[in-house]
Amino acid sequence: MNTFGLHADGPFGGQGGSSYDARDGEEKVKHVDVWTAKYGDANYDVIGAIDFRFQNGYSTGRIGGRDPAVPLSGPYPFDFMDDEGIDDMYVFAGDGEGFVNGLEFHTNFDRRFKVGGSEGRPNHLRGPDLGAKGEWAGATGRDNLHGADAVVDNMILYFKE
Repeated sequence: MNTFGLHADGPFGGQGGSSYDARDGEEKVKHVDVWTAKYGDANYDVIGAIDFRFQNGYSTGRIGGRDPAVPLSGPYPFDFMDDEGIDDMYVFAGDGEGFVNGLEFHTNFDRRFKVGGSEGRPNHLRGPDLGAKGEWAGATGRDNLHGADAVVDNMILYFKE
């Protein structure tokens, strides 16, 4: 897929799961649903699944959440208003191991969204990390061995330049 015009951040998270591509070219995310799960021996909060809907109406469908033995909570939705972008974001995730534990962001419309846990490394994205206007353009799992199955193990985030 052509990613000209997109800025990538990451990868965040661990080494499990399957690959995924939750983007629609350079379209802006208009709505996101996030599910959480209790996972691992420590039973901590992680991102169980995620679904992006873009400004043109296309939806990626649910990424992750494929193991019926791992119950999901949610979805926890967020709708972006016209001209709204992310101006500050944290991705809580293992550093090359583990999972994507949680997401937290603040928008230029002074709205906040926080979902999942804060375990793992706090990866702070701001300024040029978020592209020109903080317009989220989706996520991918980093290769065909790492990404999402039972939960979201890994993600690379994309923002419009």
